[in-house]
Amino acid sequence: SRELRLRAEILRGLAATGKADFKFVVDTEADLEEIGEIVEISGIAPDRVFLMPKGVTVNELDERAAWLAGCCQAHGFRYSDRLHVRLFGSRRGV
Repeated sequence: SRELRLRAEILRGLAATGKADFKFVVDTEADLEEIGEIVEISGIAPDRVFLMPKGVTVNELDERAAWLAGCCQAHGFRYSDRLHVRLFGSRRGV
């Protein structure tokens, strides 16, 4: 359930330290709505939020990268690529 996976009081405590970064893997634009809610209720500073495209191939990353990078710019979030996928493909352990 949402209550079990989203512990707002813990997220607020981590955000309040000013030392925690929050990384979200994004599959579709619909994921951005939930991320926005989490950021808002937790008081996470936008520059502590990293959005990473979901993908196991370079093509999947590229498809999501353009609109996701634009979203990061619009909201003050940071973009994080999946360099290991670009360098080594979807192999485990790299």
